Amino acid sequence: MLDLALDVRRIPVRLPSGPDGPVEAVLFLAPPDPRGSQGLLGRLNDPDAFVPASIDGRIKLLAKSSIAMFACLEPLEELSELEEFQASSANMRVRLRGGAVVAGLVRLLLPGNHRRPLDFLNLPERFFPLVTESGTVVVNKDWIESVEPSDAA
Repeated sequence: MLDLALDVRRIPVRLPSGPDGPVEAVLFLAPPDPRGSQGLLGRLNDPDAFVPASIDGRIKLLAKSSIAMFACLEPLEELSELEEFQASSANMRVRLRGGAVVAGLVRLLLPGNHRRPLDFLNLPERFFPLVTESGTVVVNKDWIESVEPSDAA
């Protein structure tokens, strides 16, 4: 039996590829920690290899390494936090292995004098949000083939 915590947060997402095209799923996160919240990006970028999800009403454990990208079906809390910190931004066109292309705006919250998209892409965190015309897409850097500047977000 697959047990999840009794008090979980549910994050609705759309995975780009199932056997019949895009699949809606729900990712499960632990409840917020009173000493600080752990949002979706924190959960995806932690050292655990799997994240629990519900797909077609069935609980599955998804390997994070198998997730190339997904669309968030609700606003992502972490984005408002980046805006509060007045993070700089850059428009990017991201090409993933397999040919998928997504373009949008990424918030660059970087340490020290680092300000370039290259510095951002070389951070150890694997997943990052990209704000597109249709909403937020979370991208896994391990699936990126190339990134180029983009005029349109």
